[in-house]
Amino acid sequence: MTDSSMLMSTEAPTMPSVTLSNYEPATRLGLKYEVFLARMSNSDHILYRNGYTSGHPLLGGLHLSMEPVSGWSIAFSRLVQFGGGARGNTSLTDLLRAFFSPSKYANFNDPNNPNKVENQEASFTSTFLFPGKVPFAVYAEYAGEDTSRGRSYLLGNSALSLGIHFPLLWEHFDLTLETSEWQDSWYVHEVYQDGMTNYGHVTGNWGADQRVFGDGVGAQSQMVRIGWNTPFGGLLDLRYRTLQNQSYGVIPYKRFQDLTLTYSRPWQQNTVGAELEGGRDVFGKSFTRIAAFVRYGEDGRGLMSALADSTSTSEESAEKKGEIFVDAGANMNNIRVDLTDGRYKTTTPSATGAHFAIGARRFVSEHSDLGARLELDDVQG
Repeated sequence: MTDSSMLMSTEAPTMPSVTLSNYEPATRLGLKYEVFLARMSNSDHILYRNGYTSGHPLLGGLHLSMEPVSGWSIAFSRLVQFGGGARGNTSLTDLLRAFFSPSKYANFNDPNNPNKVENQEASFTSTFLFPGKVPFAVYAEYAGEDTSRGRSYLLGNSALSLGIHFPLLWEHFDLTLETSEWQDSWYVHEVYQDGMTNYGHVTGNWGADQRVFGDGVGAQSQMVRIGWNTPFGGLLDLRYRTLQNQSYGVIPYKRFQDLTLTYSRPWQQNTVGAELEGGRDVFGKSFTRIAAFVRYGEDGRGLMSALADSTSTSEESAEKKGEIFVDAGANMNNIRVDLTDGRYKTTTPSATGAHFAIGARRFVSEHSDLGARLELDDVQG
């Protein structure tokens, strides 16, 4: 995600950290890894043995990715928050147990249990690059703040984010759209009661800062950004963000809206620019901001370079690159309702509904292709 990653984004101040990763992808699968350990800001609200302890929690991260075929990558990421104050004596064995078997060693019902060693998040992500006449990237993130049903492989309090990026429209424009929806309990925790934050700001999705601190309600966010390579030089960006917190809490949140206009241009291998922002927050109050910035050694933006690489062989025929397709038909379905309380399980009778889809695919061999598709199905209304 370029705007709304659930695990690690640019919302919070940078943490001092040490990172180990491979510089070049390994094997034909394009394997990459990154392991890091960072120190978070001080917290006075770390629960420990029926009281509180103060200290700097640590944040550990693992990222594994692979690109099995050109133009498609998948990845797994994991964050763990642990230590801090009197909890800083967590052993490596306990940490590894909680890391690899969180349902058994990390998710105790008793928050005062000293063996409850960590706060955790995880995500699966995928990116697909389409190298057609109008190239674009489709990407998705499925994340969880905890585990579900006592199974380490099931993500709890789930979050789903989707995005599409067109790096070149009508020769002078680019377009990015992203949307996210997450359930409750994100960035809050019963042991680390300042949550997954650094100096009061969440480490992930920007939308989770638009609420009363510590109120872990779910929300939906959307973003659209249009860039224009101006004829007078530089890049003009117009970005619109909106957010709606869920209404099941005690606070009557309003819809957040934000409009930002940014102009930037290269200067001596760097980028300089200015920004004008205005909008209305979740409490109905308006805000404005004017800023100037310098970005040192900037080498392009987001997925543009990857898309340029994937479309550089323009001499290839269109049928060897990929195609847009649609399909339509019918589906047969039933719905099983299985709530947390196992006593309430119901299954509806089978029914039929309409189906429509639009997608894009690129060819990876003589007999196989790979793509992404948006499906619309009527499932019992």
